[in-house]
Amino acid sequence: MSDAVTLREMMDALDAAAEAEERTGSRWVPHVLSDTNAAYWDGFTARDRESQPVGGLSDAGRKQMIRMILDGYFGDEVKDAFVDQDRYWKIRDTLSSPGPIKTSSREKGCTCWT
Repeated sequence: MSDAVTLREMMDALDAAAEAEERTGSRWVPHVLSDTNAAYWDGFTARDRESQPVGGLSDAGRKQMIRMILDGYFGDEVKDAFVDQDRYWKIRDTLSSPGPIKTSSREKGCTCWT
């Protein structure tokens, strides 16, 4: 007997696995930051289910993340984010700075979406 399956059966199995993964919360989300102008993503940084940073997505992981962003999986705000490493890291540095700089980051409209 052959182990062959139809494409539909394969897609159904993949969909079921993705739904099970989503239910268990074992997914990553893009780490998107914003200022008063727009939202930005560096194209490589995500957060896991415990909100811990996951850096350096593989090419396959990055492609999948981009597909999910474009499909609206993370909402329209993330879908409209710019991929700009310089701006992303400037905002991230501002948000992670201690003291008065961190306070002023709120005034500048810098926020983190995870």
